[in-house]
Amino acid sequence: MDKNLMILTSHKDFYGSLKGASSAINKYIADIWYRPHAYEEPLTELESYIRHNDIHGIIARSPWAIRIEQNLDIPIFPFKLDAHDMLINISMMQNRGYKSFGLISNTGSLKSDFTYGSITIIRLDKILLYMAHTKSREETEYIIERMTSLYEIEAIVGDIECMESSKKHGLPFFPYALSGSFLAETIENAARTVRWIDNQKRHAKYVETLTNIISECSIITDKEGTILFSNSNARDTFQLSSKHTSILSLLPLSLEELMVEQTNRLVEISGKFYIMNVLPVVMDSELNYSFLFSNTQYIESAEMSVRRQRSDNNLIAKHCFNDIIYGDALTEKTIEIARQYALSDGTVLITGESGVGKEIFASSVHNGSPRKKEPFVAINCATLTESLIESELFGYEKGAFTGALSSGKKGLFELAHKGTIFLDEIGELPLSLQAKLLRVLQEHEVRHLGGSKNILVDVRIIAATNKNLREMVQNGTFREDLYFRLSLLELQLYPLRARPHDIVPIFKFMINRLSKRTGRKMYWKSDDIFQPLLQYSWPGNIRELENIAERTVLLSNSLQLTSDFLKNIMSTLTALPEFGSRASVQSAKPEPQLFSVADTVGLDELESLYVKHLLETCENDKEKVCRLLKISKPTLYRKLAYKKTSS
Repeated sequence: MDKNLMILTSHKDFYGSLKGASSAINKYIADIWYRPHAYEEPLTELESYIRHNDIHGIIARSPWAIRIEQNLDIPIFPFKLDAHDMLINISMMQNRGYKSFGLISNTGSLKSDFTYGSITIIRLDKILLYMAHTKSREETEYIIERMTSLYEIEAIVGDIECMESSKKHGLPFFPYALSGSFLAETIENAARTVRWIDNQKRHAKYVETLTNIISECSIITDKEGTILFSNSNARDTFQLSSKHTSILSLLPLSLEELMVEQTNRLVEISGKFYIMNVLPVVMDSELNYSFLFSNTQYIESAEMSVRRQRSDNNLIAKHCFNDIIYGDALTEKTIEIARQYALSDGTVLITGESGVGKEIFASSVHNGSPRKKEPFVAINCATLTESLIESELFGYEKGAFTGALSSGKKGLFELAHKGTIFLDEIGELPLSLQAKLLRVLQEHEVRHLGGSKNILVDVRIIAATNKNLREMVQNGTFREDLYFRLSLLELQLYPLRARPHDIVPIFKFMINRLSKRTGRKMYWKSDDIFQPLLQYSWPGNIRELENIAERTVLLSNSLQLTSDFLKNIMSTLTALPEFGSRASVQSAKPEPQLFSVADTVGLDELESLYVKHLLETCENDKEKVCRLLKISKPTLYRKLAYKKTSS
């Protein structure tokens, strides 16, 4: 428990009360100050002590309480006379033989409502008690003078500040006798109050700090628009001053327009545009309004920053082994091999036809490795020119070539430090860069274009290709030494035609995913309807299977999926000898369609026909079609503008 209270008194033992409150004093009181001259004592020393010792409240009587209340910004807890203490003092005077005496008590606060100079006369059996409350030395002088001139007073009981005036009028003076139990109670109450005040201040500080660090300008008003609070951003941005007492002084809008809940409303203030959000809030049972203003330029800048950071820092592997959908034993065996490779730190060469999922396996190997928490950087070697691949892989110094960033740029090997770099289509890497890649594998170093120093990198390499690198080595288009470095751990991914039991599980997964995306809940009676999928060789592998899944969801007129509909969809594929001629496909009584799929040759044309049909159905309502397809208007126009190229 912090000791953050102090006692300030004009009497050495606080009118005899200190001893009886020792427990509370030891618990809460940091110091007890005895200063007898309450009216004359300068406050500089006290103010300094309060500041340097983190004092949160003062317990005092008589003029000290009033002086602190007038001059210092700190809670003051006046130790007042209670009924029990009053009876004790009356009894004490009676035992001393006094039958007529004054009892003068300082109010301890300027806020007390006692009438100035008022004297109350109380008769207790044979005792006449003259009681008064005073707020200043002048009033105390005036009360004692009146008591001596109007009444036959034998003595004065009161605070120590009454002593001088009592003696001046020839009256015996007795300081109050106060009980320690009441002082202990006062200290306990003061501690609770200070604790509550500190919590309120702390809470207010938190709120102020939070509202000041947010980028928005925050203003809170009452229901009449009067500004109750504004954060520093609002005060600085809108140059708020004492003249801005109402939110209406900022916005040329009516009170009715402003005092409603609003979201993302564009408003103009002093020639600049802001996004305004208004939220009704209840504070102390009163309805108030919170206004948040965001600078449109800041929003645009922040959005661009987020896009850049998401692009620059998207160095994560998006797939793991559990994401791989399969049902074939051959794929299961391949996954087990890949899991074993993941535990190693050696280079991995993934081979297989286009569309078999090489990047999914590369991501899974990374996420199954000890490097899973580090970057995963992927680059397709077939998509960039030789010069661009070199600068992307190894980075460059400023001024290394025309168009280079003035700050230079880190290469992908540096970005992948401690992690994994995935080199897709490694067979497309030019011979000149193959030598540099071999050096990285051997020396674990890279050098920027235009640079002179080597940079150490700790990177695991996973490469992938759909080419036969052994043949390329024999033809002299791929370095033999690099091939053997890359193929330390070789993982062959088989085409769909070699693992037919994967086709249906993958297709069903794609249908369900596309159904969720489009809102079309597809269903089927049994997996037997997927037999048409197994009659095709799938030269495009998973990519081609995904195209058919998308056509299926897009073009189905019914939410129930049937075998005939799948046959009809797949009749556009060129490698489908088992289905026979187009005429035989059409005679197989396919599921009723919106239009003849058999007359189309590709997904783009199918989509265009479907969109045109929807447009006719919706009476040319483009907005409605966009909502149905969940696409934008530019996308709608692009699909409508599709033209079939002549073969």
